[in-house]
Amino acid sequence: MPPALVRLFGEGFRLFHLAAGLFAVLAVAVWGLWLAVGQAPGALPTAATPPLWHAHEMVFGYGGAVLAGLFLTAPSGRLPHLFFPVLGVLWLAGRLAIWGSAYMPAIAVAAVDLAFLIPVWARMAGQFARRPRWQTGMFLAVLTLHWVANLAVHLDWMGLAPGVAGRGVLAGLLVCAVMNAVFGGRMTSGLTRNAMVRAGARPLPADRPWLDALGAGSVLAAAGLALTGAPPMVLGAVYLAAGAVQSLRLAGWRGLWAGRQPLLASFHLAFAFLSVGLLAMGLAEFGLGGRLAALHLLAIGAVAGMSLAVMARGVLGQTGRAPMAPPFLVFAYAAVALSATLRWAGGEALAPQLGAAFLFAAGFAAYVAALWPAFLGPKLRPGSPGARPLGH
Repeated sequence: MPPALVRLFGEGFRLFHLAAGLFAVLAVAVWGLWLAVGQAPGALPTAATPPLWHAHEMVFGYGGAVLAGLFLTAPSGRLPHLFFPVLGVLWLAGRLAIWGSAYMPAIAVAAVDLAFLIPVWARMAGQFARRPRWQTGMFLAVLTLHWVANLAVHLDWMGLAPGVAGRGVLAGLLVCAVMNAVFGGRMTSGLTRNAMVRAGARPLPADRPWLDALGAGSVLAAAGLALTGAPPMVLGAVYLAAGAVQSLRLAGWRGLWAGRQPLLASFHLAFAFLSVGLLAMGLAEFGLGGRLAALHLLAIGAVAGMSLAVMARGVLGQTGRAPMAPPFLVFAYAAVALSATLRWAGGEALAPQLGAAFLFAAGFAAYVAALWPAFLGPKLRPGSPGARPLGH
């Protein structure tokens, strides 16, 4: 096997963060094409309605690949030789099963799609059993809730729990937002602090663990309430509280200073979308604004934007490259942020939806192009051309 493929199938972050980027381009391009050609009900070979297929695949197809890449970036212990190739096949099989679900029994589609995260969960559970840590436990909870939310969608499609598919997709999205609040928040403040220490800048980002815990817990509560079908006013109040807490967290992280560096700015911008998206969703539950428009602020600006920032920073760091955003990557950050803004501002009009889809697909295509050498190339040694400086 060529060395590039050995590297790709030998490390989880390479395989799944590349797969996530490619799938984001393909899935949103198909969605945009369906919108453009008249939105015919039977135009896609999926048993789900096209909007529900689109939502499911972005939350559980794209989102599942992102989570797997994060949780398997540096697994402790020795992995079986074919672990990542087999896991990659399971993920791809899930995407194909959902795509062709009109021609498969619903129970078979569920079995194939739900199989993917089970080995990831088992691997993390083993790590937790060997070395219990609150962070690993939190990530196990996130993975479990993400899987349960996907199960709810499939139970609806199998006719066992009619009407819960929408709740399952919303809960799955909010579970991804929990990762924004926990992991994304930690990276936003931590990377900014490290950069400021190196630059000798003061004051440093505020360290408020109690507020961080409240930020994670509030979004987690929203995910649970969404899955169980809480009344709109209850869910809206939790959204508003969660958005307010994220705003307080972000206000102490020196965003204006971080805005000088595109890589850091991408984290702050995505976290700002997390706050604004939750606030907009809360207002929508009280009849102030459209639910779908608000949801896309969270889905595109926060979840996709933060995952883009985290994946890019992780790939650069894990492959020994300098933490600098090349022009294509800067374009990717800007395109995804503009996509979220256009989708929200345009409401349900067709032209803004098409524009947002184009910007989103173009942004992730730029992400893949910018990091292609890192995905397939060797890890660089510190001090070599293109590598991170010594001491970083």
